[in-house]
This record gives sequence, structure tokens and C-alpha cells, in this order.
Amino acid sequence: MRYLGLLLWVLASPTVHAQVSNAFIYQGVLDQSGSPASGEYDFQFELFDDPDFVAGMSVAGPVTVMDQPVATGNFAVPVDFGMDVFGIVDLWMEVRVREASSSGAFTVLEPRQVLYAVPLAVHALNVAPDVVGGAQIADGTVTAADLAPNTIAAASVDSSALQLRVNESCAAGSSVRAINSDGSVVCETDPGGDITSVNAGTGLTGGADAGAASVSVDFSQVQARLQAQCPAGQLLNGIDASGQPLCQAVPFPATSTVISDPPGPVGSYNTLLIGNDGLPVIVFLSQSPLGVVVVKCNDLACFGADETETLVDVDAGSGGIAAVMRSNGLPLLVYRHGPSDSLRVADCNDPACSGGDEAIHTLVSGLEFGNLSMALDNSGLPVIAFRNGSQLNVIHCNDASCSGGDETSRIAAPSVGFSTGGGSRSVALIGNDGLPLIFIDGTVDFSSGQVRAVKCNDPSCAGQDEEINEVSAFSLSGAQEFTAIIGADGNPLLIRGDDSVSSVELIRCATDDCRFLDPPETVTNTGALALSAILSPNGHPMISFCAGQTMSLVSCNDSICAGSNESVAALDDVCGYSSLALGSDGLPILSYSPGEPAGLYTKVHHCATPICR
Repeated sequence: MRYLGLLLWVLASPTVHAQVSNAFIYQGVLDQSGSPASGEYDFQFELFDDPDFVAGMSVAGPVTVMDQPVATGNFAVPVDFGMDVFGIVDLWMEVRVREASSSGAFTVLEPRQVLYAVPLAVHALNVAPDVVGGAQIADGTVTAADLAPNTIAAASVDSSALQLRVNESCAAGSSVRAINSDGSVVCETDPGGDITSVNAGTGLTGGADAGAASVSVDFSQVQARLQAQCPAGQLLNGIDASGQPLCQAVPFPATSTVISDPPGPVGSYNTLLIGNDGLPVIVFLSQSPLGVVVVKCNDLACFGADETETLVDVDAGSGGIAAVMRSNGLPLLVYRHGPSDSLRVADCNDPACSGGDEAIHTLVSGLEFGNLSMALDNSGLPVIAFRNGSQLNVIHCNDASCSGGDETSRIAAPSVGFSTGGGSRSVALIGNDGLPLIFIDGTVDFSSGQVRAVKCNDPSCAGQDEEINEVSAFSLSGAQEFTAIIGADGNPLLIRGDDSVSSVELIRCATDDCRFLDPPETVTNTGALALSAILSPNGHPMISFCAGQTMSLVSCNDSICAGSNESVAALDDVCGYSSLALGSDGLPILSYSPGEPAGLYTKVHHCATPICR
């Protein structure tokens, strides 16, 4: 298809607008195949610096104008190459055309059309002097980018309105005091000083003879500010270098205090615990009313008759009570509940088990419960041992509260000489290997019995394949009882009381399963029953016992109470179920209930010295 164009162009008029347009109107006549064209056409325009199609370089464009009407060959098209195109040289415009409905290539119309430079061009290169003044320039329209370097000289600046650049500096030892309008400065001499060095005196470190100097406090000579206070029940004994208080428990004289005195007997299955505050928590059975009782003391001696006493569960505890203090400072109690014939756990949610909102969980029902004992394994999970007929059963809880109803009671020893008549006891310990070690005896109503060590080979004592060893040198006969603890070397220590000869003996197991034993040591010849034992801070056993009707305490001077030269102290002229612990002051505390099977009250004795003498 062939196009023929007769072309001419006209600039837009600059006289009636405040701002000259960059566009111009391009007019012409377009023939198509020898006849005037009609319809809509697309036009494309591009400027070159030469009319030659090979040598010419593009200067601007292409500019495409779409869908322009053409009538009997005539057209007028606006073209805008921008404001920076036209200058003082001629340019040649190439025109291309195609039908508006076509997406094909444009057809180039030859030849290129010359555009001459004229005095009234759209882009004026020069302005007559003083034609443009400040009134003709809008504020903010001239920026630094519009000014060529060095086009504004100092003489052009009104120094009464603008500060000329500072062109001077002050000499050494002087400082700028003011800046003149011409950029010069007014200087003044720096004031002199007489500091030649900074030296650190007593209690300080640092200093310097030149340059920057700093000093800091030497806390090896100066006491830091006190950072904390002592907890309740303790006194300030000193302050360390960092400002932390050194506290000690409020000293109490040797004191025996009645903490519970209801109308009926109390104190059976007495267990003394120490809370995270270092103060005693006593758990025992009350006969009137029947139930498990917790007393939380607010001082080391439980003095002042203002302790918190709580009946945790009623009609409970007659088959035995065991209690432990968990790492969170909250007691956990396990006991038999008579009406439901079940083994229960009381999960206390405060240190005093108060408020009547403790969680009570039933572990197992329908068994013959007795001789309860409990220990916490190395993960803080309870291990509960109890007699079920002639069997030893163990429950290893899978959480610290024994909750969820998913605990399992396992037979650790199918026949260990227990009698359904009662009178036996069990002591649950955790060995150095983290596995349970349970001591049991077959004593029934003070008849003869044999102490046995059941060493579990897994944390739950499962499989009925535990190792059972008879402690042959430790049989019980007559009015005898025993207890056990883990010694300082990690091996068990068994303590036996014999009321018939008023003696207390200790046997150290040579192995952790008590398969082999050391010879017995006579601890004292002044007592026998109501045994309780702990290790002192130096690893020596401390044993509470009844010497006749006198509550007594023996403090051993070595790890196995050898030499028959231990220190024995008489604490009170009444005696009964006892439990021994160390308070936050490191001194022994003993809870006990006079009488048998239980007295009318429960007492606490706080020792004034490590050996209660």
C-alpha cells in the first residue's frame, strides 16, 4: 500500500498563554494509492540531525500519535518533542503512518521534512538583560540545581540578610567569639586552667597525667550500696563487696513449743518438712477430728501460737501418712482414705496447704494399704512404697503432682514377709544411681521380723525382678524398730532401736544394695524407739529417739557413729512419734507427739546449738 504526503507545519501561538507550550500542530495532505485518504490513522514522528536516512542520528522521539482523523486527505496532528530539542540548528523530521486498525509496521514518508531554526522558536536561548527580575520569579522555583557553579559571587549576596562563609580561624589557645558579616571572625583567648593531672585517692582507681582521665570506685575498699534485704525470719549479718546482704536466721533459744492441742489425740505419722523459706511444715494424723493435718510455722521455733493449721482431708490418714517437700516449696501428701478404701495424694498449692482448695487425687483403690513411705527421684517425681497384703507395691508418679489418674501401682516384691495384721514399716530412699531403694520389715505387733532391702533396677520397680537382700545382722525382735538414710558416701545407713536394752545401733551398707554390711556400731545405750535420722551439714548422722519418756537427740562425730563417743542431748521430758530436720539456720528442729499411739498435742523443739547442748 502506498502513501503520499504533502506536508507542512505550524507552531502553536505563544502570545495568549502565560507559559509557552512545547507542542506544535503538524498539518498535511495524505494520499493512499493515488487517492485522498479518509479515516483514522496512526502517526509517528522522529527528529534527526541530517536528512540522510543512513547518516542521520536521532535527536528526539519517536513520538506516536494514535487514531488521528484524516478527511479527504487533510490532517492536523499535535506533536510534542519536549522543551530541550529546538535550538539554533536545523533539524529534519521523519514521518511514519499506518491505518489505525493495523498493528503492523509504520510506513516511512519520504523525504524527511526540514524544521528551520527561527527567532521566535518555542525554546528561547537568550533573554535580554534586566527583563527578568525578582518579581518575575516565583518563590522556591530556583534551586541549587538550577545554578551553575560560581555564578553567584560574594558581591551579589546581601550580607545583611545572609551570613557569608566563614573565611578565618582562631589561633591555638583562642576560640571564636563572633562572626562578622563579611565572614571574618572575632577571637578571644581561652581561659587558662591549673589541672595538670588526675590522681585516684583511697577507694578509687584510674586517673591520668594527660588527655582524658577517669576514675572509678574500688569496691575492695569501698562498700557498695546494699542491693537487697534479708527474708522474713533472718537478720542482716554483713554485706559482701557487691552489696548483697549476708543473712542469718534469727537466733532462738532451745525451745519446745506446743503447736497443736485439739480435744483428741494428734501426732501419729509425724513428718517434719522444711519449706523454701527455711521454716518448718509439720504433717501428722489427727484422731479428733480424724484427718490429715498440716501446720505451717512462721518462725523457726513455731513460737507464738500463731501458726497456720489446716485440716487437709477428713476421714483420712489412719493407714499411714507420708509427705515430701517439692522443689517449688509446696508439700505433697500421700495417705489412706478410709471411707473410699483408696490411696490418695493431696497436691498442695500453697506452702501451708490452706484455703480448702488443694487438689486431691486418688491413686489406686481396693488394695490393702499400709506402711507408707515416699521419696522424690532425681527428676522430682514421687516414688511411693506401701504394703498391699504381704506384697510390696511401688507407684512411680509420672508428674510431680501424681495427677491425671494415670499412675500405675506395680508389685515390686511379691512376698516379703509383710503381715496383714500391721506393725511393719517401709522406708523409701533414692540411691546414688537414681533408682529406688526400699527397706521393709516383717515385724507384726512387736513380734520378730527381718529387715530386707529391695533394690529396684528401674525407676518404677517394674517387672518383679528387683534384687531383694536380707540385712542379716539387722533382724528385729521384741520392742524394736528401724529407719534408714543415705550416708555421705552414697551408701545406705540403717539405724535400729531396741527398747529392751535401751540401745541405738547403726549399720553401714558396704554396697548400695546392702548385699554386704559393715559391722554394727553402738550409737548410744540410752534410747530405742521413735527413731528419725538425717545427715548434718558435715555429713554426720543425727538421730532422734525416745530414751524412756525423754525425747533425745544424738549427734555423731563421724560418718558412721563409730567409737561409742557420740554427743547425746535430752530435749524434753515427753516423747513420741518424731521427725527430724535442719532449719535455715543449720540447727536441728524436731517435731514429736508425746504418748503412744499418739498424744494429745504435737510439739516442736528448736535447738540452740548444732548438737542441741
